[in-house]
Amino acid sequence: MLGLIERIGKAGAALFDTTTSQGRLLSTLLAAMAEFQHHLIRERTGEGRKRTMATGVNFGRKPKLFDFQRKEALKRRTAGRRWPGSRRATPSTSA
Repeated sequence: MLGLIERIGKAGAALFDTTTSQGRLLSTLLAAMAEFQHHLIRERTGEGRKRTMATGVNFGRKPKLFDFQRKEALKRRTAGRRWPGSRRATPSTSA
């Protein structure tokens, strides 16, 4: 925030007078409060995430394949084969 206030001042505008001691104190206090609020938000969201995970909720996107499809894809990849509909080129030995 202090950098932003400084850039605004260099551009010729001002939110408040930062050339005085009081103005610098105000900008420092505002920056400290903004940082404090940022840390509070991170703590709260982290605690909420932990509580949610404790109830068994999984984060992230849903799987696109069913379990049997994933196992089959892994088996085919290990065997050097491709999944049907894949656009990648395959070796001539694959089916």
